[in-house]
Amino acid sequence: MGEFVTLQQQDLTEALENHSLTFYELPDFVYVSFEFQYITRCSQSHKILREETCMFERWAILFADLIKRINPDETDSVEVLVFGFTIIFNLLFTFLLLFITGFLLDHLFILLQVAVSFMVLRMLTGGAHLDHSLACSLTSILIILAFSFFPISSILIYTYLIIIVLLVIIYAPYYEPHQVTHSKEWEFKKKQLAYLWLALSLLFFHFFHQPGLILGALLQSLLLTPYGINFISKINILTLKGGDNHEKNS
Repeated sequence: MGEFVTLQQQDLTEALENHSLTFYELPDFVYVSFEFQYITRCSQSHKILREETCMFERWAILFADLIKRINPDETDSVEVLVFGFTIIFNLLFTFLLLFITGFLLDHLFILLQVAVSFMVLRMLTGGAHLDHSLACSLTSILIILAFSFFPISSILIYTYLIIIVLLVIIYAPYYEPHQVTHSKEWEFKKKQLAYLWLALSLLFFHFFHQPGLILGALLQSLLLTPYGINFISKINILTLKGGDNHEKNS
């Protein structure tokens, strides 16, 4: 799978510091091993990550490489396959933990409502991302769990809905600097779909007395605000520092 290169840690460090070897000069998928430590290059994010901090990406590389070997001519590029598999594994892991948490707390149905609504509106309006997929899953689970316990009443639901609509109007869509932006026409259509989703969420509450879809939309709309973006940014910094400390201690 890919290309394997063996280097001593000192040689790799000196090469990078002397700019004789850059991240982008490494092949698309390279495992660089020195002593008993590994660095994996995840090409879709153009970063070098330690293997243990790139779990979903490693699985994605394995599956992408397998598919590419089976049918090299009729499949997408390895980078596209890795990106797709990473998203799939991330979602599966997140929903698995949500199912377990919801079952243990006897809170499963509303937890799934919040998660689905959050993800649907996020696809339509964008949002900040964490660099580590595992940190993304765990953070999503914690905030989804917190919002599933928000106070509920008819007045509060309509208040939440007004807040959501205003925040979507003001702040959506949000893209990270490295993300591809779409045309104004396409973004307009996505925003209309977002409003349609909010209307369906209100109907779901009205007919079935289930508030989870509104709560999930509230979560996503708050994360679109500068405070929400800053919150995700701080979590991202903490997770990256945690990874650096782990590397120093290992």
